[in-house]
Amino acid sequence: MVKESFEIAKRSKWLWIYGILLGAGSGGINLGRSLSSQDFQNLPGGLPDVFLNLERVFSNWIIQLTPAQIITFFTSVTIFGLFSLTISFIISSWAQGSLIFGTDLELDGKKATLSNASPAGISNFMKLLIFNSISFLIAIVAFPLLILLPGVSIYGSRAIVLKNYTPWNAWKIGLKMAWKYFFKTLKTGIVSVVLSSLMGIAATLLILIVLGIPGLILYTIGIYLPILVLLLIFAWASAAVTGFIAVFKTSLWNQVFRQTWKE
Repeated sequence: MVKESFEIAKRSKWLWIYGILLGAGSGGINLGRSLSSQDFQNLPGGLPDVFLNLERVFSNWIIQLTPAQIITFFTSVTIFGLFSLTISFIISSWAQGSLIFGTDLELDGKKATLSNASPAGISNFMKLLIFNSISFLIAIVAFPLLILLPGVSIYGSRAIVLKNYTPWNAWKIGLKMAWKYFFKTLKTGIVSVVLSSLMGIAATLLILIVLGIPGLILYTIGIYLPILVLLLIFAWASAAVTGFIAVFKTSLWNQVFRQTWKE
């Protein structure tokens, strides 16, 4: 299973896009942490003047606002954040359905593209959204089920996309399969996490070596503009790695679903 998943991830580059969309949320958080001003302050020489100036301008602008303007500003930011979060959930559900279906095409020996995988994501995104909401609510009221929720999500989402189940029926069959194949799910989960982590670490180290050394030299001599280009390249390379790993993991779990569904 591992070898086939790796081969599918390597050749199905169109599916990386869905994997990138799924990983965008956590990636944005990590990027935000890695590029915080505190981290820049810890660099040799401190924060470049251009960033200090921008921070100072923003701070002065906030100080000059009236209470009403501050309320309006933060209300607008909150509304924008909620809107962005909603859009993110919709896109993630669409990408999840498309990735599951596209990977299954590849397992059948068919070529997966955006055009033949995307319709499955579009037709199932609402059901996946409801399914994930059910899992969230049940996790709140039934804490002991948390240990089974990863398996429920894995099997239930595939029951929706590949077997056309409704969200509630998919949740019930997902719970049944997560319980019945608990140790198989746990073993596969450990393999998936370990291999994905190793691939991510190895790829990140390679990217940092290739881009980090020139970036450090440019920073040391005080040339900052090319560093922005290197950061963009780093972002694109990291996104590609995220997409690759997502396809690998999805293929692995699709194969487990196929095996357990037949039993």
